[in-house]
Amino acid sequence: MANNLRATRRQKDITQAQLADEVGIDVTTISDIERGKNQNPSWETVVRLARALDVPPEELFPVESLPTAESTATPGEAA
Repeated sequence: MANNLRATRRQKDITQAQLADEVGIDVTTISDIERGKNQNPSWETVVRLARALDVPPEELFPVESLPTAESTATPGEAA
């Protein structure tokens, strides 16, 4: 997510401070996400960031990186 957020923000020519103001979160939160220090932001934060950047949340946090039923199933257990 870090690279996706940073790249999208830069493509939109928005600073971390501007994005933080628009989303209503602290600029350090955005910095932490972009640097990989916060690798698990809340879904609400992801959605708010996506709305502010006018992109789908999945663009910032790819769906394929989320655990699937198959990857979390216990061996021998149906997903």
